[in-house]
Amino acid sequence: MTMKEARKTKAQLLSELEELRHRVGEFQESETELKRAEKTLQQSEERFRILVETTTDWFWEVDENAVYTYSSPKIRDILGYEPEEILGKTPYALMPPEEADRVAHIFAPYATSRRPFKLLENTNVHKDGHLVVLETSGIPIFDVKGVFRGYRGIDRDITERKQAEQAIRASEMRLRTAIESLPFDFFIIDKNGRYVMQNSTCRDRWGDVIGKRTEDLEVDEDNLTLWLNNNRRAFAGEVIRGEVELKIEGEKSYYYNILAPVTDRDQIREILGVNIDINERKQAEEALRKAHDELERRVEKRTAQLMKANKLLKEKIEELKRMERELHESHQLLEKTFSSLDEAVLVVEPHTRAILTANPAVEIVFGYSAEETLGRNTEFLHVDKAMYQEFGQELFLALDKDGVYRGEHRMRRKDGSIFFTEHTVSEILDDSGHRVGVVSIVRDITKRKRAEDALRESEAYIKGILNAAPAGIGLVRKRELDWVSHRMCEMLGYSADELVGQSARIAYESDEEFERVGRVKYSEIQKQGVGAVETRFKRKDGSIFDVLLCSSAVDPGDLLKGAIFTALDITESKRADKTLRDSEEKYRLLVENLPSIVFKGYKDWSVEFFDEKVEVLIGHSMQEFNSKRIKWSDLVVEEDIAGARETFIKALKTDKSYVREYRIKAKSGGILWIQERAMIICDDKGEIDYVSGVFFDITERKRAEETLRESEHYFRSLLFNMHEDILVIDRDYRITDVNNTLLVTAGLKYEEVIGRHCYEISHGYNEPCERNGEDCMMREVFETGKPGNCRHQHIQADGSKVWVDILLSPLRDEYGNVTHVIEAIRDVTDLVEMQDVLRESEENFRALAENANDGILIAAGEEGGNVYANKRAAEITGYSVTELLGIGLHELVAPGEIKEVADRYKRRLAAKNVPGEYETKLVRQSREIFPVELSSARSVWKGEPASIIIIRDITNRKRAEEAVRKSEAELVEKSRHLEEVNAALKVLLKQREGDKADLEERLLANVKELVLPYVERLKNSRLHSDQMTLVGILESNMKEIVSPFVTKLSSRFLSLTPTEIQVASLIKDGKTSKEIASVIHASENTVRSHRFHIRSKLGIKNKKVNFRSYLQFLQD
Repeated sequence: MTMKEARKTKAQLLSELEELRHRVGEFQESETELKRAEKTLQQSEERFRILVETTTDWFWEVDENAVYTYSSPKIRDILGYEPEEILGKTPYALMPPEEADRVAHIFAPYATSRRPFKLLENTNVHKDGHLVVLETSGIPIFDVKGVFRGYRGIDRDITERKQAEQAIRASEMRLRTAIESLPFDFFIIDKNGRYVMQNSTCRDRWGDVIGKRTEDLEVDEDNLTLWLNNNRRAFAGEVIRGEVELKIEGEKSYYYNILAPVTDRDQIREILGVNIDINERKQAEEALRKAHDELERRVEKRTAQLMKANKLLKEKIEELKRMERELHESHQLLEKTFSSLDEAVLVVEPHTRAILTANPAVEIVFGYSAEETLGRNTEFLHVDKAMYQEFGQELFLALDKDGVYRGEHRMRRKDGSIFFTEHTVSEILDDSGHRVGVVSIVRDITKRKRAEDALRESEAYIKGILNAAPAGIGLVRKRELDWVSHRMCEMLGYSADELVGQSARIAYESDEEFERVGRVKYSEIQKQGVGAVETRFKRKDGSIFDVLLCSSAVDPGDLLKGAIFTALDITESKRADKTLRDSEEKYRLLVENLPSIVFKGYKDWSVEFFDEKVEVLIGHSMQEFNSKRIKWSDLVVEEDIAGARETFIKALKTDKSYVREYRIKAKSGGILWIQERAMIICDDKGEIDYVSGVFFDITERKRAEETLRESEHYFRSLLFNMHEDILVIDRDYRITDVNNTLLVTAGLKYEEVIGRHCYEISHGYNEPCERNGEDCMMREVFETGKPGNCRHQHIQADGSKVWVDILLSPLRDEYGNVTHVIEAIRDVTDLVEMQDVLRESEENFRALAENANDGILIAAGEEGGNVYANKRAAEITGYSVTELLGIGLHELVAPGEIKEVADRYKRRLAAKNVPGEYETKLVRQSREIFPVELSSARSVWKGEPASIIIIRDITNRKRAEEAVRKSEAELVEKSRHLEEVNAALKVLLKQREGDKADLEERLLANVKELVLPYVERLKNSRLHSDQMTLVGILESNMKEIVSPFVTKLSSRFLSLTPTEIQVASLIKDGKTSKEIASVIHASENTVRSHRFHIRSKLGIKNKKVNFRSYLQFLQD
């Protein structure tokens, strides 16, 4: 080995040693990283194992074929199987066949796309045969190379929750049906002012208003103002009750309106309202008002008459006073007259109101003898002290003003009976005009008052008929209209002039009906004096309506004198009758089908029932209660009576409605929970008349509530002992509860966490995450009530950052309002790192595929549909990438090749032995058939078997092969000819080699004899250093010319310029760039440029190769 070779080997060894040290360092770092990952994995597996063993949920894993490979022990409690019993089975084997098909259809898209799935509800068969409803969630499993290996998930038993939800839905449906059947408007408005519920009655009257705000309704402006004001008051907490006047299509209508706020934790969430139609009652009140006005008019008239009479009486009394002295002598006659009066006459002292004199008639009027009254205050004759005082005030005011008093009062007889009296009182004055007494004439007017009351009632009744009667009235003679009322004209649409004098036929729809009514009506009048018949009238505009026609003869003895008739429009009545019958039937069905028991109760705890459901509930018959053999209090558990009574008393003091829950004893001895909802009905005096309400059997609900409380305690214990970080957060983002795992993660104590904002603990922020660019789902979960999830980076207690998955679940109150959010936090740093590696791997694959020189397709499914195609595949086939994804592999294969290619594709997907490479023919989009070489391998695409196909267009190769085949024949012919030529060339070559040897000998001899001696002489002459260098170069080049190297050097240097050849020679001889620059008379930069170009042309640019050694190697 030469010295050059020894130095070269040492440099290479040093380089390899340095590379080896670098690799050892990388290996040590990798080993440290691996150990840390193994430790993290062990910790994660330990956490997972503890979680699996302590949680009430069932954890499982399945492989890529959905076969169970792992099951947690919790399956014993949920489905009754041992974990080992289900290994090797699929989830569908645990389901009824129909359910398995349904779930497989739902799960297929997730399995195909390798996506996680959540909260998939499915029904399974317990080992003992009963059905269990599970809620399933799962995530795909990939190995370190990103290959799909199956799913890992969790199942939760939600059977009881589904049963409770079904019961609630049934109860809600029954309640909604009852509300829909109500004969009056029923509606609910939420806190945003939008209608969220209305029954059919409300919908028929006002249209569909669901989702609308009150101010958006197309109603009369006065209606809208009233409604908005009442809504505002109700949302302020006021219960609105009262009559309202509304306009519907321009007509006034009257309703009794009730608006009541519905509260939730002292906050009003919505208002409930009803509108009860009171138009008929208002019409009756209007008729009564008119009758009252008429009565007032008559009373005024009568009062005027009485005043006139009183005036006359006063004049008479004055006359009597003037005659008093003259009549003094006639005292005996006067007393006789006084005693014979039917009216009681009392002379009373004005100051003490003591009776001074009384006539015998006082006994007839009051029942007291005259002697019994003398000296007594008149109070004993009055009904009570208040009326006595009231009488005195009226009396003396009138006497002071007019000197006489007239009035009617109720008085009391000796036997205690109350009666009406009429008083005429005048004063007795002395000569100086001072009042010294009053004379009161008392007349019993009880009979008159009764007559007047009867008269008023009769007058009111008649007036009500005349003013409010809906019937038309008329007089007919010989079946011609002689007179008609205004109402009759309104009914028929004619004026009175158009009707009077016309045949009654004008009112009928046909001649036949006119004749029929005449026969029936006059036949009844002849027999009974009156006739009534239902018929149909025709208005002037041609419309038909139903009427009840009643007639009576003016003179029963002579029908020719005519008949008075009334025609009552009964069209609405008939409709109302039908509606009433329908309503009664609906009410009957409602009562029979309500989940409650309707009752009527009394304050002694006795009750009456309206159907037999009570016997089904408690075993006692309806008759036992209605006959009062049993009282409701006999069934109430003694400990609950006091609370029930307290609720009743509280309702009596407020709005009379109440809801109370208590226990009762069934006839069988069992205990039932009852919810009683009722309204206390009082009479005019405020005394309890009765209680109307319903009983609900809430035994199952109570049991469910107890079960729910136990379940809540159980799940709370489970939740806060899980190894994920758990937080409970309110609407202000403040933490209200955490589990121990969170405290360990945060490195804080419980009291240091509670009350702080969640973003302070997890991120160290001073404001919510979304304001710092984080994708936080907290606000969305509060607003929508739907679970959410997101991924964040959290700060650990040691200051390090970790990736976490956050699952946010809404926590609702009993009214369904989201009050808190439960946040479960899981460290997924390892998963994120694996996903990053997987993403890089996918990007590398995509970059490789997109830049490949061959076309690449991935086909999946039985039909071989393309699910991936690179750009080169599109270029080869003439399709776009999008078009390729819309077709199958068979559409690209030439017709004659389809069967073979399809067969190989199916066998490959079935993992059978199929050649990986073969030639076939494809069809371009232009329908051109061309040859290709396919290389295929079995793979998996989104969980399904697939085939990766590499397409190489071998058109040019095939053409070359064809050209080669064509040329072979020519070559065979030419070969024969060439053999002949070759023989001749061999002769010439042998001669040429001889000539070459002679030429080389002459050239070598000439150089040695003619050149080298002179060079040697130059070297020995006195030359300066530059000249010596040139001589050395000349000698070296001459030696190269004559050496075997000259052939190799010339072939290597064919692409170099003469200057570059000169520079290369100087480098090979060990000259520096400065020395070379001096020899070729150029700058050093020019020499460096030559070096660069020489390296490039020799193919060693940017390579760690010693330039001089390489040139020497070429010589060697």
